[in-house]
Amino acid sequence: MVGAQKKSSDGPLLGIVVTMDLTGKIISTAQLGSFAASHICPATDGTFWALGQDWESELLSTSRSSPLLRNYTTEGFLRRSYFPRNELPAAQINLHPKGQTFTQNVADAYLSCGSTSVGAFVGLPDSWHWLEVQTQTGAAQHWTMK
Repeated sequence: MVGAQKKSSDGPLLGIVVTMDLTGKIISTAQLGSFAASHICPATDGTFWALGQDWESELLSTSRSSPLLRNYTTEGFLRRSYFPRNELPAAQINLHPKGQTFTQNVADAYLSCGSTSVGAFVGLPDSWHWLEVQTQTGAAQHWTMK
C-alpha cells in the first residue's frame, strides 16, 4: 500500500491510497478526498488505517478539526476516524515523512497496526501524543507527554 496525492482536473490535490500485489500489479485505488495519508498499514479485517491530515483544513482553516487517524475500506469509504487535529497545538504541522518539508513544522509520526489495536504517534517540539484504538470495540485512548 502506498499513499500519494494527485492533482484533480479542477485544481485541488486529492489523497489516494494504492494497493498492489507482490508483482506490482494495482489491486485497488482508494480516493480519500483532501485527506493525505502519510502513514498507512493494512488491518487484519481487509481495511486499512491511515495517519495523515486534511491539507485544506490545515492550511486554510483556523478550527482544524479534521481527524488525523482514519480507518478506510480498500475502496476508500471512511469507516471510523479518531484524533481530531484540534487536539494538538494550533501551529501548522506536517505529518509527511522526514525529508518532505512542505512546511517548517515536520512532525515525527508513526503508525502501527496490530491484531487487536492500532497505535499512532505524533511528536511535536513541545509535546508527544500517542493514540491507541482497540479495533474490535473502537474504544480509543489518547496520551500526551510533555
